[in-house]
Amino acid sequence: MKSSEQDVAAIFDFDGTLYDGILYQGLFRHHREHNFNVGKVYCFMLCHMPIWLLSLAKLFPKELLYRMHGANLAWVLGGVSLERADEIWEWIIEQTIIPKLRPEMMALIEDHREKRHRLILLSGSFQPLLDKIVERLNCERAIATPLKVRNGRYTGWIEKPPAIGTGKLQRLNQFLNAEGRDIDLQRSYHYADSIVDVPAMEIVGNPVAVYPLEDLAEVAAERGWPVIGEP
Repeated sequence: MKSSEQDVAAIFDFDGTLYDGILYQGLFRHHREHNFNVGKVYCFMLCHMPIWLLSLAKLFPKELLYRMHGANLAWVLGGVSLERADEIWEWIIEQTIIPKLRPEMMALIEDHREKRHRLILLSGSFQPLLDKIVERLNCERAIATPLKVRNGRYTGWIEKPPAIGTGKLQRLNQFLNAEGRDIDLQRSYHYADSIVDVPAMEIVGNPVAVYPLEDLAEVAAERGWPVIGEP
């Protein structure tokens, strides 16, 4: 039986792809401006700065850096109630995300919507934030990194694996096996900006590099992948 257009998915990374920014920037800005959990912000920065410098010197694997960064970013939400976190997510969306959404990517989402493609956000960012973004952009769903909750508060830890690198592919495959079995991967699209997104990009027939960082730009050139924008 011939597949319908509804069997085609358009999968979008979020940070650096749909918008020109990264989750931690919005979180840190919120905490500084509201004098909220500032000590945890500085603790995160102090702990991760040496690893980041080693990564720049190519002495520390980039995917491991991103996975540690994504997992430990949950520290700055430790002890925060779900109600207070909802206010933080809304602030981040209004103050740091909406102003930096890429117009050409928003137009691309609309193009896929008109073709009745399934719109999926796949990101290492936190699940509760991405769920709100899905509502704003009228997409089907978000596949992201869940946060651990105890007694109505975030614990400061994530539910492993973080949706980064091979963990992103693992979470995408879980979705495909459970809810996306009718998706035609060969006809589907995946838009992303980072080399660590390659494992998930490779499973579709139409991977597209969006404002790619240097290492992904090189992979895109070698494999003939389309490129949108320059970093």
